[in-house]
Amino acid sequence: MLLTAASELGTTQRIESLLKSSVDVPLLVLAFINGIMALGRAFAGPVVHKLKPAGMLLYSAIFTFAGLWLLTVTSGSMTFMAAAVFAVGVTFFWPTMLGFVAEYLPQTGALGLSIMGGAGMLSVSIVLPIMGYLMDSASPSEALRTMSALPAILIVAFIGLNIYMKNRKTENSPE
Repeated sequence: MLLTAASELGTTQRIESLLKSSVDVPLLVLAFINGIMALGRAFAGPVVHKLKPAGMLLYSAIFTFAGLWLLTVTSGSMTFMAAAVFAVGVTFFWPTMLGFVAEYLPQTGALGLSIMGGAGMLSVSIVLPIMGYLMDSASPSEALRTMSALPAILIVAFIGLNIYMKNRKTENSPE
């Protein structure tokens, strides 16, 4: 949860500063990202049922990584395409993480969900000053490139989670 929240909220909190050199109206990119997120979350049901939560988290990490990386190399109208890839990735992080806890750790109840939410907010409070330092000492593109390391780590972690969940499913299935 720490890296998922930092990947999503850490980047979108600073989007205006990060994209001011690559697009004329960076706040329009933020509105575009949030529009995609709203639509994606409204129609996520069939996708989540098909991919399962662990698969959804893996695909989210892949799209988030690709989107952040594309944001470092695009400018002008192509920034919107990169932002769309990023938005597809971050759309499902928060709700899927909470859904994963609710589905696979139901004994944690409201406390488990609260801990997940609190950990996410804590990570953002750690990442934002680091991003600010990166932006002061390097270019916005360099800050985005550095931030893309977070979803890259998540890709590895979620591959492991997918393997674990498939093995768990195999062990629990009747013979």
